[in-house]
Amino acid sequence: MSSSHLDRKELKQPDAFVTSSTSLFEMAQKNSKVLIALLIVAAAVITAVMFYQNSKATHEVEVANSFYSLRKTAVVELAKVANKDGKVDGDWEAKTKDTLAALAAFADQNRGTAAGFEAALMLGTTYFEHASYEKAAVYYAMATASAPSKTVEATARYELAYAYENLKKYDDALAAHEKIQASGVKIVTSDSLLAMARIVELKGDKKKALEYLEKFNKEYPESPVKKTVEATMARLKK
Repeated sequence: MSSSHLDRKELKQPDAFVTSSTSLFEMAQKNSKVLIALLIVAAAVITAVMFYQNSKATHEVEVANSFYSLRKTAVVELAKVANKDGKVDGDWEAKTKDTLAALAAFADQNRGTAAGFEAALMLGTTYFEHASYEKAAVYYAMATASAPSKTVEATARYELAYAYENLKKYDDALAAHEKIQASGVKIVTSDSLLAMARIVELKGDKKKALEYLEKFNKEYPESPVKKTVEATMARLKK
């Protein structure tokens, strides 16, 4: 009809939605026991999922609260033995053994939580800054396993790869970087690609290093380090 409004006669006509709803209602009456059983099961599943999520969130808050005072103490104590002018205090570990032990215990007992991740990362960074790369790698690996998100996992893995590189465990470092590349986390994939070029050059594979650098230029054409990359490529081609 010409009017955009429906008249009463049209309103009385059952549309497709009403017809299908009526059919569903009739079917529901015939299969009421089955549907009720399914609804009960669905409700139970939803309740279980909600309970799990709420319990997990509550646990995260409790762990974070318990970590607050430990982190505060650790920051103060570790600052006392921080490297100054590139010099490492040879007795730093003995001076902070209680703090290190507390962080290690917390990280181990709270794997899979954000606070556990932070404790492991703090330990990894502390050991790395004091050139204790073996222990740094242990805690960076623990951090990647406890990472609360894909982004922070990739960041922690980058630190792990750097620790491996300092240990001259080049294959382990490359394996870590390959996982970073697969993650697609842009804030670290570009630096990771440059690190891969550096590592394979250290292994003596200039051809592979060039491949990584060419890939870098292709994927990050506006990079502020483009000139440095091109200079490195020119050197490798000689």
